[in-house]
Amino acid sequence: MIQTVNNLDFHNAFNAMDRNNQFSYEALNMLFNYFEEFDPEMELDVISICCEYSEMHIADILNSYPITCDSSEPDSVKQAVLNYLYAHTAVIGETDSAIVFQQF
Repeated sequence: MIQTVNNLDFHNAFNAMDRNNQFSYEALNMLFNYFEEFDPEMELDVISICCEYSEMHIADILNSYPITCDSSEPDSVKQAVLNYLYAHTAVIGETDSAIVFQQF
């Protein structure tokens, strides 16, 4: 049996699983739109999404992955992080303070 969910249902599923702090509201919107576009028939599995995708601040990504950047300028650092992520995984989008991507 297949149940179609809308954006509100998607957000509510995270709340129901006590994962409402895993992603920001904006990041959940990005993920919903991403899944709708690339796999509209996917099964909604909140835990799997939480394990497979991340929303991280640039500094945290820089400290978690072997990214080299020759500059300390914020725009240069952000671009180095984005270049690294785009080369290694799917980048879902950017919020005001973080990047949403598929973990690898």
